[in-house]
Amino acid sequence: MLVYRVQNEDGTGLYHASEYAKYLLSDLQGRHPLPYNDSKLIEELGNEDYSGKLFAFASMEQLKFWIHSREAREAIHAEGCQVYVIETDEVWVGDTQCVFNKFSGIVVDVISLLDLK
Repeated sequence: MLVYRVQNEDGTGLYHASEYAKYLLSDLQGRHPLPYNDSKLIEELGNEDYSGKLFAFASMEQLKFWIHSREAREAIHAEGCQVYVIETDEVWVGDTQCVFNKFSGIVVDVISLLDLK
């Protein structure tokens, strides 16, 4: 399955690589629930910890819902983040995001956040 992870070139994810994401996107709990508030993700993983797993999106639609404005995409892009398209066979899909085994993923493409419509 393909997943879409927003990260910098070092593999640091959205909320650690982007101050914009950390402080502005995190205020929108309806769009950005914590993992334990995503009922479908909890159904998939239960109370399992997330060690060895990374967060991503199961579709471009999920990603665009999460990072919904052009302003947000531009700001996050300016901080060095892009969309990494990763092929993985171990993924757990939630309502708003997904989790995958970081050891099973292979990057197959990189897309600029500025190219998202």
